[in-house]
Amino acid sequence: MQENKKLEYLLKNYDSLSSDLKEALRSYQRGRQTRVFMSCIFWWIVHFLALLLIFLLIERTPIQSEFLRFLTAIGIYLGLFYWLIKGVKALFYPPATANLAVEIEKEQESDKFNSGLSSAAEFLQQKPDRGTSELLKKLTIANVAEQLKNDDISKALKAFSRKQSAFTMLFFMLILFIWYSISPLEVVTGTRRIVFPLRAIAPYTSLSIDLAPGDAVVARGENLEISAIPSRDTNDSIRLELFEPDKAESTSSVEMYPDSQASAARFVYNLNALQDSVDYQISCEKYSSKRYSIKVMPRPDMKKLLVTLYQPTYISDGPTELPEGKGDASAIKGSKIKIKAIADQKLAKAQINLNPGGMKECKIEDNNSFTYEFK
Repeated sequence: MQENKKLEYLLKNYDSLSSDLKEALRSYQRGRQTRVFMSCIFWWIVHFLALLLIFLLIERTPIQSEFLRFLTAIGIYLGLFYWLIKGVKALFYPPATANLAVEIEKEQESDKFNSGLSSAAEFLQQKPDRGTSELLKKLTIANVAEQLKNDDISKALKAFSRKQSAFTMLFFMLILFIWYSISPLEVVTGTRRIVFPLRAIAPYTSLSIDLAPGDAVVARGENLEISAIPSRDTNDSIRLELFEPDKAESTSSVEMYPDSQASAARFVYNLNALQDSVDYQISCEKYSSKRYSIKVMPRPDMKKLLVTLYQPTYISDGPTELPEGKGDASAIKGSKIKIKAIADQKLAKAQINLNPGGMKECKIEDNNSFTYEFK
């Protein structure tokens, strides 16, 4: 009698019970999707941090190389794609309803459902038909829905716990944070080198070099001294590499020599009688400077020379302009003389040599001309 009442109850409340079962399975599916996706994110971060720490350790050893840099970067990006695909698959392509039911059954301590949940899940996906078999399906679905509790869903979701991935991630983050606190530039440089493996980023080194003159403009035929002052003693030589402008390969590599007259460690190299523009950079140990440019400009030629004499009124009624190109003249003491010269290119600076008097700065006018007045 009691059994019959239960069957009647199950059949009477079949619609609501089947809806409850569907909602329970959907709830499990959503929880599973969220947990798996978050675990994939955590494991990818673990993957990245672990390879970053290994790379930072390698950067401190003699085996450090660009090949290992590319190899580490490939490993990081392959890991990114793997965990991303796995997370997206879990989020947008979850297992079928019957497979979700099997997962729930496996996590129960005893044979609570005895394969009834997976059978009920399959029945929910089938089209209804007439006959005894349909009645048995409804009873199976209603009975399982009556048995399935929220605790069963929670217990099954524990199989997708995020604790292991989260704690592992926090462990590696703590190690990296300690390293960053001690040497922030080393961590930042190492991260940039493997995140952007195709960029020309020099490896981290505690050595820094004060380089002069940096970018420069010199007149053709002039000499230029390049100097380097290291921040600490180094057993390696400081090398100067010269390049043709816009060329990647260096044309020569020379060793800079110590400046014997300097009080501190200072290395120099002289470029004599420069004729063409050149790029340069220096390197020592793992340090490599940026590439600088020396632009060689032709010396300006004087196209026009104009000399004007301003003599006392008792000698001359007004200014006397000498013929163009003539610079020799005689004047009464106290006369003012104005010299104007026009060059064939823009001028940054101009000087005139007076004898006696020495070198005097001239006033630049209209970019390519200068004037000087004296008495």
